[in-house]
Amino acid sequence: MIKTKELSFIILVAMYTTSCMNQSIAINLDIPSQVSSLFEKRIFLRITPEFANFTYRHPHQQSLLVDIGTAQSFLFKKITKKLFAHVRTDELSHSYTPDIIITPELTNIELSKPSESGLTSYECRLKYMVLITTKEHTINHNILAYSRTPKLNKNENQVISELLSQCIRNIASKLEIKLLKLANEV
Repeated sequence: MIKTKELSFIILVAMYTTSCMNQSIAINLDIPSQVSSLFEKRIFLRITPEFANFTYRHPHQQSLLVDIGTAQSFLFKKITKKLFAHVRTDELSHSYTPDIIITPELTNIELSKPSESGLTSYECRLKYMVLITTKEHTINHNILAYSRTPKLNKNENQVISELLSQCIRNIASKLEIKLLKLANEV
């Protein structure tokens, strides 16, 4: 029969092992569709493999993994297809001459938890550099977003997922505004 101390030790080891496992966090993203007419521009959206497959690993908790690539790729595709009638995301060919080429790049991501920041909230900052090329111009446009949410009595992974979803939705609205402005100028 296992003694109480031995049983307690086994339970502690099992709990520690479970807590050290990778925690993969999915981002749920809901971007409303637009009902108005689309711009008749030919768009090439260049999504690199690095961008599409990017996984964030928290610097202070290496087991915390967030699949950002899927959400950000979805975001850029959804917004461009929401605004423009002709969007291509596959390889650029000689037979297709786009009016606008859009190349997004995630240049910075910061995620802080209350235990790290000393605050009572979780915080997220995202920064994208979006290279927008037209026949006449090349523009480097930075899009920044910040979100915070109070420490709630929810699972930490759920809080982080909701926080990142908010931050990416902020990026979506800023991207949409920029592309609307650009579409009217080109």
